[in-house]
Amino acid sequence: MAGSADDHPPYRVRGLGPGFETLAENLRGRGYDTAGVVAGPWLMAHFGLDRGFDFYDDAEISSDVGRRAGRVTTAALEWLAERRGDPRPFFLFLNYFDPHTPYHAPPRFRGSDRSPVAAYDEEIRFVDHQLRRFFEALAADGLLEATLVVVTADHGELLGEHGRFGHGASLEEPLLRVPLLVRPPGGTAARQSGLSIQLSDVYALILGLVDAPDADVVATAREATAADGGRSFAEVWPIPGAPDSVRWTTVIEEPFKLVVSPEIDYAMLFDLEADPGEERNLAEQHPEVVARLRALLAARPTAPGAPALEVEGEVLEQLKSLGYGR
Repeated sequence: MAGSADDHPPYRVRGLGPGFETLAENLRGRGYDTAGVVAGPWLMAHFGLDRGFDFYDDAEISSDVGRRAGRVTTAALEWLAERRGDPRPFFLFLNYFDPHTPYHAPPRFRGSDRSPVAAYDEEIRFVDHQLRRFFEALAADGLLEATLVVVTADHGELLGEHGRFGHGASLEEPLLRVPLLVRPPGGTAARQSGLSIQLSDVYALILGLVDAPDADVVATAREATAADGGRSFAEVWPIPGAPDSVRWTTVIEEPFKLVVSPEIDYAMLFDLEADPGEERNLAEQHPEVVARLRALLAARPTAPGAPALEVEGEVLEQLKSLGYGR
């Protein structure tokens, strides 16, 4: 189902495509108890993202701003309490959605500065507080030291760079560079790897650490990224009908980053070492680099698309209320 509600911008809506084994499916097949607690409307079970989970909580998502982080943490801790004494290992996926517009953190996390940057930081502080609450509860139950913890994000946010705000329409570095924190069971000394890893490689990273819990995290991450030869790929499919609604794809082979669109004849090439702010387009000066990186994009396999969702009744009404159809 794709379309628009009368009082919402149009959205593109596709479910999880067939033929993909989710991380939850893989781990459940290994005997794990699997649970997911989500806040973002994009992760509702309607879209097939509950596949492989024994328990999946997408309750209280009544608008396109999702539900509060505190409710996610509470639901997760309740699930852990209910399974106390269960000898099976568990996989628990938590999705926090608060650092999204509108930025409106709870009052105790707000300051006097109401700029977009300050308001975004307040939302992050609120989520940090909820993560601390969750990890402290995990430690109090004696679970933290035996648990692999991975924290990451699906995208960043533009807060005025190049005159833009938000996300979902372009591929600037503030949108692509997201944190990836990995704490193996028992913990380890903090360090930064400097390794670039794609979100699509986190699946292999987690399974590598599940198979070898004592393995070096950075070495395992390097193995997970080996297939792409150290390169990173990304794409964005903007909301149809929105301003600047152009599909963009990018490949990063440091120091160069190529951004192109299959819809328009235009290329942007940046040297991220010399120009981390992506101010100078070098495509005309380096046509040979553009051609080589275009070939890498063309050779990259395309994931099969999922069919449009067909829903009716109560589910359809809920998706309408979220702005996903009419």
